[in-house]
Amino acid sequence: MRVQVSAKKYRRYLKPPTGWISTAAQMKAALVGLDCTLGPMQLKDPAAQGINRHSVKTWRLIDSFNLVFPTTLREYAAGEFQRYFEYQHSLGDQGDIVKSRDKLWPKERFSRQHYDAYIAIIGVMGIVKLPAITDYWTTNTRRYVVPFVRRVMIRNLWQLARHYAHFNDASKKVQRGDRDQPSPPDGYDPIFKWRPMLERFDGFNKVWPSLVTLSNYLTFDENMIKCAMHWGLSRRQPNKPTRDGPQVYVLSESKGKWVYQVWIDQGEFDPNLRPPYHFGKTVAFILHLLVGAGALGSWSTLIIDQYFTSPLLLIVLFFLKVFCIGTCQITRRAWPATQIFANEKANGKVKKPGEARFWFEVGARGAIKWALACCKWYDKNEVHIACNCETGEEQEYSLKRKGSTDAIDTRQPKMRRLYTDNKVGVDVVDQKDAALISDHGSKKSPWHRVHDSFVNTAMTLALEHFDLVITAFGSEEQRRHLNRLRHDAVEARWELLEQLTEEAHFGVENPNVSTLQRGRAQKNKAAADEEEGGEEDENEYEFAGEEEDAEDGSDDEGEGSAPRPRPEP
Repeated sequence: MRVQVSAKKYRRYLKPPTGWISTAAQMKAALVGLDCTLGPMQLKDPAAQGINRHSVKTWRLIDSFNLVFPTTLREYAAGEFQRYFEYQHSLGDQGDIVKSRDKLWPKERFSRQHYDAYIAIIGVMGIVKLPAITDYWTTNTRRYVVPFVRRVMIRNLWQLARHYAHFNDASKKVQRGDRDQPSPPDGYDPIFKWRPMLERFDGFNKVWPSLVTLSNYLTFDENMIKCAMHWGLSRRQPNKPTRDGPQVYVLSESKGKWVYQVWIDQGEFDPNLRPPYHFGKTVAFILHLLVGAGALGSWSTLIIDQYFTSPLLLIVLFFLKVFCIGTCQITRRAWPATQIFANEKANGKVKKPGEARFWFEVGARGAIKWALACCKWYDKNEVHIACNCETGEEQEYSLKRKGSTDAIDTRQPKMRRLYTDNKVGVDVVDQKDAALISDHGSKKSPWHRVHDSFVNTAMTLALEHFDLVITAFGSEEQRRHLNRLRHDAVEARWELLEQLTEEAHFGVENPNVSTLQRGRAQKNKAAADEEEGGEEDENEYEFAGEEEDAEDGSDDEGEGSAPRPRPEP
């Protein structure tokens, strides 16, 4: 259960026996020798990843994807699809079985190649936005044609795989009970279906921090996975672009180039809110992700916002050798217990653009010194920043308000520049994912939405990993190719999907249609032909006797079936 923390408990940490010291000399003495020695993010142990000057000559996007989303993890996911299919059939008439399509299920087993085809089509749905899932398989040339999808997997088999999508043994799931039951894996687990994909030896939270070094600046923030359906993990954030869905905490590089850790908010049943954590929900989540990323003891700088910042968090992270900067609500619980709140009143209000106030305190418990600093400036209203790593240095700023041509020259603490330059990490990750993610299933398939979101993030990180590899070891030709991909995220995603499905052909392929058409509509080509007065191309993507979007899926004859002959003109 969550421990309620009061201002009285905070005072035990914040009121040292030696009292408060508020001189710049003491502030610098507390931080001497504690500078972060980490540099920019780079590859961690390239030899262990199979990267050298010889292997990089043939390095492709799929090679980076196989490291970000390991083949062993995809083999595991495919095995769980097969296990859940067998589990439902073992229940007999009580099982959730799609009898009309079960004959399409692979006779031997659902393999990794099937799973690769499944997630490749999910990637296509993020590139080509169509109203309904079935539109990706339609044969009506006047509407939409996505030959890539039809070649990779037939519609009924893909929908059958989505029906049996599972990532844990459903027979071992513990049903929801009271709040006093034990933590997972013995008790109720809200993310039982998804936990193995995060915490296995080859899960995302294990693999992602092992591929790159820790950045000297990290960003922690929450993210939302779009899901209109109300379920146990749903949260509502009315001020965010995605207002409804499960809330995910993300620890990323400060510029959004990499994601180190992700964790789904599970509410009161989250094991991270149980002993040995006694600091409250937000502090517990931050500590959990920092431990997973290996950031404790690194003296890296964590950038957070006012939702997470508290005096206790700043002090605990300082004891654990992590710097922290974040905006704060000075009237929030526990801040009144500090001398910072008293000095806030003494410094008065800032009312003019560019005007700022800065003050700091140093405390100690025994031989351990720690420091808290606070800064406020005017930006529509007063904005406060607190940190545990400020030395009193100031920098010159040239501020320009929105809609104004006059700049204001001022001097403000260095902590403000560190915050404004490095606060965008999680937001950049969110923007990259939002541009190439599908919205299908957001109303009735919550765990499908979670799966699609993580797969999309893995595809995005594959390009970032490919960038690090080619930048460090690649040839000039490879770097030119990388530059083209960096400027065209859609082309990079298509290249990855085509490489991912080189061994996955579980659909129907029309030899009259080039696979390079990908997701372009034939409607535009037909309109151009009509304007020229010519007739439509006789090689249109058309099958004899097929009706548009047949309800019974009769257009898909089965795995690996040949297309029906096109009628003679």
